This record gives sequence, structure tokens and C-alpha cells, in this order.
Amino acid sequence: MRTASPITAGQDHIQAVCNEIGERLGQMLRVEASLPVRLQDLLARLSELDWDAPSFIEENVERESRLVMKRAA
Repeated sequence: MRTASPITAGQDHIQAVCNEIGERLGQMLRVEASLPVRLQDLLARLSELDWDAPSFIEENVERESRLVMKRAA
């Protein structure tokens, strides 16, 4: 019984094959359909609420800065 010999290819060739497969899959799976209206409305509402929400990041950065300054003193 013959065993298949291993295929040897350079890393550049392997990467090129992977890229080509990815491009072709992307073309095959590309869907140009828009989101349902209800989902569009919900995303718009989420964006509005997120914009109006207070930023907790700034508070955390200030708090961490104060702690670091206290530790350094």
C-alpha cells in the first residue's frame, strides 16, 4: 500500500492560498441585505442612549490617578 508523500510548500505560498480562499468565501457569502427596520430602530435608540450616558471611564482614570499619587507619596 502506498502512502501519500507530504506536500511541501513555502510559507508565502500557503499564505497566498489561504488569502485566495478567504477572498472567494467572502465573495460567495457577501449579503447585501439591509437590517430589518425594527433592528435599525433599536440600534439607533441604543446609539442615542449610549451618547447621553455618563462616562465611567473618566471617573475610573481619575480615581486610579489619585491612588497612584497616594502610593507614590
